[in-house]
Amino acid sequence: MSDIRQQAARWFTRVLELPADHPERARFAQWLAADPRHAEEYQAFADLWQGFAHTSQTQALAGAMEGVRRRRLLGGGLLGLLAMSGLGGWLAWSRLVGREVQYATGIAEQREVTLADGSQLTLDADSRLLVRYNSQERHLLLLRGRAIFTVQRDSRRPFLVEAGLARVRVLGTRFVVERLPEQVQVSVERGRVQVDSDTAQALLEAGQVVRCDAAGQLTRLSRSAAAAFSFPDGNLSFEDASLEEVAAVLSRYQRLPLKVFGQSPRRLSAVVQLRDIDSFVETLPTLANATLQRRDDAMWLLPR
Repeated sequence: MSDIRQQAARWFTRVLELPADHPERARFAQWLAADPRHAEEYQAFADLWQGFAHTSQTQALAGAMEGVRRRRLLGGGLLGLLAMSGLGGWLAWSRLVGREVQYATGIAEQREVTLADGSQLTLDADSRLLVRYNSQERHLLLLRGRAIFTVQRDSRRPFLVEAGLARVRVLGTRFVVERLPEQVQVSVERGRVQVDSDTAQALLEAGQVVRCDAAGQLTRLSRSAAAAFSFPDGNLSFEDASLEEVAAVLSRYQRLPLKVFGQSPRRLSAVVQLRDIDSFVETLPTLANATLQRRDDAMWLLPR
């Protein structure tokens, strides 16, 4: 994959869930306007992700592109070019050896998938993933949520996971990538994993966990990697987790999401069985020294 295509993939996964007023969107608009090829490659990724074609998230992404003048988009002909080349042109461009596949889970739903090469995925609830294999690499885009990856070794084709703020590269191993608000976490059960951001790189071994924040800084966490692998067994494990992280994970299993108002210094360690999430949410105000308010759009935790 060329540098521009890699950049487009990173921006595509990065801005999906950013609010409209997030400062990162200004950088995205600058990147789009810098070269007509940027908008072309980005549009190709957006077109392929058909599951988002009519969602508010994709509409927000389209709005971010309004600042790019039509004449920069190949003389206003980008849409015509895409219509003329079609999906067949994209497939020829990427030299696919198998069809592109999208996987998604709903609220409180998990899913296990075996890929064409024998690698296995376990998607956590409320997660979305795009899989595209070609002759040179196995490329996956984690657009939302969390997934366990058990990777079949293939020395000819590295296994790459794009998750917005961070990128993971392996040959054969078992690891978790999780997207959280303003961060990505990677946990390794076995093998070695290379994690890259725009500004840093880290090599993880079995039992290690790293966090990538919005600035691209990679921080090794002193927590057990095993906690990230517990959800298929019916447990959500938290170890020295921020209140924002706890709320984001619990929201994957709640029709009404749980959100935190403001910043809280409180950190929590707990193991929550999936069948007991409702009762755990009721105890959160005491554990987190906060007030719980139920509104039409969400349940809000207000730190005291």
